[in-house]
Amino acid sequence: MSCFCYLRKMAVFLLIPLAILPAECYAGPRNANPAANQKKVEKLGLGHWIQVKEKNGRTLTGIIIGFGHQSFQIQLHNSSEIVGLSYADVLRVRGDDLTSKRALAFWALTAGVAVGAGFIVHSQF
Repeated sequence: MSCFCYLRKMAVFLLIPLAILPAECYAGPRNANPAANQKKVEKLGLGHWIQVKEKNGRTLTGIIIGFGHQSFQIQLHNSSEIVGLSYADVLRVRGDDLTSKRALAFWALTAGVAVGAGFIVHSQF
């Protein structure tokens, strides 16, 4: 068997999760959830990097410099400008927290793919 055949088997193995997971897993958030946004910002805390996508489509990146019950403030990346944002106006909040469930799932998936690929290559040779 050629090497191409092994690569094709490996590609099929790696694409199985895409076929199994429902479409909702790939969809992003559709509506702003102020409580979830506030929780995420407070979890990240002051001084952490954050990327925010607003309802109007604008994406901002900066450092959290303050937060309250209704809004929070970030200092924009490579700028001294401070922007105040309402939790209700934000669609998505992304932070640099490596302990989040998404980051852990990513690392687990990467390790699983590496082990699976190693197993396939080892069993074929």
